[in-house]
Amino acid sequence: MRRSLALTIIGLVMLLALFELTNLDLRVQDLLFLPAKHAWRVDGSAPIPRLLFYQLPKILIAFFGASVFVLVLLPGRIIRSWSQVEVPRRRLFGVVLCLALIPSTIGLLKKVTGVYCPSE
Repeated sequence: MRRSLALTIIGLVMLLALFELTNLDLRVQDLLFLPAKHAWRVDGSAPIPRLLFYQLPKILIAFFGASVFVLVLLPGRIIRSWSQVEVPRRRLFGVVLCLALIPSTIGLLKKVTGVYCPSE
């Protein structure tokens, strides 16, 4: 447990350093933005890209969260009857908490600070 936490923290620090010390994020942004048109290559209001890049990920995350929540709520004997794998209920409950608390915290911070996404 401690090793995986340490590796996660090291990975996050390395990722943060990569984007803070290089212009990699700006280079990717430049590839996706059309300065002549002052628009992004992927139109956010078009129905297909909106479905693929905005609505579908939200639906998949909600489905995943609901599935994990059902696994947490089901009695252990039911899970053992159809699953060959041990279900780590405590960890799954942690996943459910994260899926609920992270968007809630972001929404609260947006409301309290008055800082929203540029598109809002």
